[in-house]
Amino acid sequence: AWYAIHYQTARPLELESTPATLLYVWDWLFGQRGRTFFSYGSVNIGHAGSGLLTVLFGLLLVASIAALTYRAARVNQPRALILASLAAVAAFAAFGKVFSPQYVVWLFPLIALGAAWGEWWIAGLAAAATLFTKIEFPGLFNDLVVRKNGTVLLVTERNLAVVLIVGIAVWRLWLGQETTGTIEAGLHRRVHGGRREAASHRS
Repeated sequence: AWYAIHYQTARPLELESTPATLLYVWDWLFGQRGRTFFSYGSVNIGHAGSGLLTVLFGLLLVASIAALTYRAARVNQPRALILASLAAVAAFAAFGKVFSPQYVVWLFPLIALGAAWGEWWIAGLAAAATLFTKIEFPGLFNDLVVRKNGTVLLVTERNLAVVLIVGIAVWRLWLGQETTGTIEAGLHRRVHGGRREAASHRS
């Protein structure tokens, strides 16, 4: 277990991760360029700013999971727990050192549940992230390695979509907590209202 933890914390930023795409933008704006290299089973980016971004995004990961956990516990509704759990998994992909293409499979439930619950932003962003990933990998991965602008933009948009999913979920749970139990409360009222009406008819 300790080896697994050490392996993940010691590895550099993978080429498709959100911090890496920010470094691409930084290089594009200021005319710098990090290096790419292979290690830990992935293509990575080496950059002067990678250490700082790793720490900042690690803090974002911890903060987002803490916020999701706290609100799920406070709201105490099944819908809130499911949304917080799925968003926490999305946060792991969005803020981690690695964003492998297969991680997008974790977003599939957000498409279905987002559509079923009327959370259209979450469903749409999850679907967009899935589509962008399918376009980028494997066909355009080599273009990402050599930093072709179109492919870099595509991966940046995918990562931004997943970051927005986490932000919207936190907002829905934290600021829109009065709506998280709408479906459950409505069902509760209809079920118990129907029972009362049936009882009055029998009486």
